[in-house]
Amino acid sequence: MRPSTVHRLVAVLATALVVLGACGGDTTTTSADGDGPDVTTRPDDDRLPFDFGPSIGLGGDDVVITDPAVGDVDLDARFVDEIEDRPTETDAVVHRWATTDAVVGRIQSAVDEAVGEPGTEVDFAGADFSFDVGGHHEADVPETTVPSGAAGAPTDERDARLRTLRFVETAGYAPDPDGVRTYTSEDLLSVEVDLLLTGTTPVLRATASLTFDADGDVVGGYGPAGEPEVDRTVEIVDTDTAMRRLAMVTVLSGWPTTIATPPEARVIVAAEVVLSLRGVLDATGSPTGEAWLVPVYRFTDAGGGTREVLAPVATSLRVD
Repeated sequence: MRPSTVHRLVAVLATALVVLGACGGDTTTTSADGDGPDVTTRPDDDRLPFDFGPSIGLGGDDVVITDPAVGDVDLDARFVDEIEDRPTETDAVVHRWATTDAVVGRIQSAVDEAVGEPGTEVDFAGADFSFDVGGHHEADVPETTVPSGAAGAPTDERDARLRTLRFVETAGYAPDPDGVRTYTSEDLLSVEVDLLLTGTTPVLRATASLTFDADGDVVGGYGPAGEPEVDRTVEIVDTDTAMRRLAMVTVLSGWPTTIATPPEARVIVAAEVVLSLRGVLDATGSPTGEAWLVPVYRFTDAGGGTREVLAPVATSLRVD
């Protein structure tokens, strides 16, 4: 569960730093309307502003580990391929994430309705929004949470789910009926909903949530603040290449501990090409306020765990 919006944003940023890395090269900072967040653009470079993190660059037919300190690593030993139905796509659509006055207005209306008070303060930061009523989320939150249904759930779960779905729809988003989860922590109950942003194609990292107290009042929430706009179609790599990319990211995110003691190989049983809502980082690793829906491979292992890796061919990404 992520009942604390502060904890959620920290987690999202930490994940982005590992997976996306920093975008190199010269940048120009502009603001489309003068009022929104500054967005880093590079008019001289039409590649997507994402990479795999430090120490991975262009090489061979795709990308390679460029840090000599890593040494020779057996990437093929990181994962066992037991995928039966392999993706057959050769290209995918990339979307820009646009935050407009209309989007902001819908979200504000949805928050005011959920809280029951007009003019609730909503924080719009980059691709996301969040709100916190009365400081309920400032207290420390346990790192682990318990799925709701356990004794002591603070409010009626069915009612909370219905109210969260109404909140999502009022904000202008289509909820995924198969992607609704509820969690409890102390005297709070949170409902998290996956969003369908581009028809039926799953979009990872696109969720909205409301948190309720023991009286059934909404005390906070979060979600994406924008709408997708088709930008281009890009060529994507095949499944074998994507798995090798995943092995590289896994090696470097755990270096040096996993180099000294390689973990047991994970058995990958499924793969699919989906989209991921990702914020752009500048050369210092700070969010620029710009976000995209980027095609990724989502892999599922034998234990049900999932992980993702960028799908566009290397020449479409800023990896050098």
